[in-house]
Amino acid sequence: MNVDLLQARCKIATEQALRIHQLMPVEEPLSSRHRLARCSIALAMEHHVSITTLVSVGNYSSAAALLRPLMEAGACGFWLTYACTAERLEALLHGRDETPTLPKMINQLTRVPGLYGVRKLAGMLPKEGRYLDSYTHGGMAQLAQRDWKKPFDLSRNMHTLMASDMFALAGAAIGTVIYDAKDLFVYLGMRRDQIAEEVSVRTGQPKVEDPWVPFPAPELS
Repeated sequence: MNVDLLQARCKIATEQALRIHQLMPVEEPLSSRHRLARCSIALAMEHHVSITTLVSVGNYSSAAALLRPLMEAGACGFWLTYACTAERLEALLHGRDETPTLPKMINQLTRVPGLYGVRKLAGMLPKEGRYLDSYTHGGMAQLAQRDWKKPFDLSRNMHTLMASDMFALAGAAIGTVIYDAKDLFVYLGMRRDQIAEEVSVRTGQPKVEDPWVPFPAPELS
C-alpha cells in the first residue's frame, strides 16, 4: 500500500476539518433546538477528525467503524432542526426520550420541502446502511476486507476518507441554517464539488451535479 499517498489524503481531510472549524460561528444559538443541533455538529466534527487520525496511524478498521456514527450525528442535526416536534424536543431535553434511528430520521426529513438529496439518500440507505452497520459492528464488511496479517488496502482506506469528508460536510451544513454563515456555505459547496470530482475520478462514475442552494428556513421554532 502507498502509505505516502494515504498520508497526503489524510492531510486534505485535516485541512477540511480546520477550515470548517475556522468558518463555523462560535456563538451559542438562542434556541434549545439549535443548541442541540449545534452539539450534533460538534459530535460529527469530532468523529471526522478521529477517522482521519485513525487512518493516519494505521488503525483502518477502527476508522471505518466510525463512519456510521458520523453519518448519524450529521443527520441528527438536520432532524432536530427540521423534523423534531416541540413535544418531542421537550422530552429529549428532560431525558424522557431519545433521538430516532438513522432510517427514521431520514424518512422524516424526506417530508421536508426543499431538502435536496434527502430522498436520494433514503433510497440508498437500505443498501449503504447495511455496509455501514457491518463496519461498525465488526461484520463481513470488516472481516472480508482483511485478514489477521493484512489490513484494508489503499482503495478501501481512500473510500473511508472520502466518505468521512462528505459526511462531515453534510453534518456541518446545518450550521448554515443555525447561523448566518455565508462564508461557511460557500466553502461547503466548493468542497462538496471537489469531493464529487474525486469520487468520479476514482470510481469512474459520472459526477453528481446536484445544485448547491441555501437550505429552507425551518418551520419549527
